[in-house]
Amino acid sequence: MARLWEKCTLNEQNFLALRLNSDISVAEIAKLLAVSRKTVYKYKGSILKKYKAL
Repeated sequence: MARLWEKCTLNEQNFLALRLNSDISVAEIAKLLAVSRKTVYKYKGSILKKYKAL
């Protein structure tokens, strides 16, 4: 997990922290990060690509 964390941008890290440490929805994460739901899904997709590359 630490290797993935290092490869993520700050925004992706914020998404991961919220998603892994709480049980909130994508819409709630988007609101907390002040981005659109589409952007949150982009973070998720980017993180998944980085995870698969490890």
